[in-house]
Amino acid sequence: MKKKQQLILLKYKTTTESYKQLYTNKFDKLEAMNKFLETHSSPKLNQEEIHNLNRLITRTEIEYEGKKTKQKQKTNYKLKSRIRWLHRQTIPNT
Repeated sequence: MKKKQQLILLKYKTTTESYKQLYTNKFDKLEAMNKFLETHSSPKLNQEEIHNLNRLITRTEIEYEGKKTKQKQKTNYKLKSRIRWLHRQTIPNT
């Protein structure tokens, strides 16, 4: 019976110690973040900029981004094809 109590007590001590260490580390990180925020001031936005950030994205903007991504993929494919072709031209077949 005493051994069980000792094991429970030991588990409790290790658990509490690990929680103390965890929260001490979290507190240290919070202090470092506060120091950073105090030394670096964030830019202030005016009402128009805030409204612009909060507005909905239109369908045309989404379509434009999709086309831009497809074009980038085509360009990458063309470049890879050219590299393969140059590689075949410069290295003879064995």
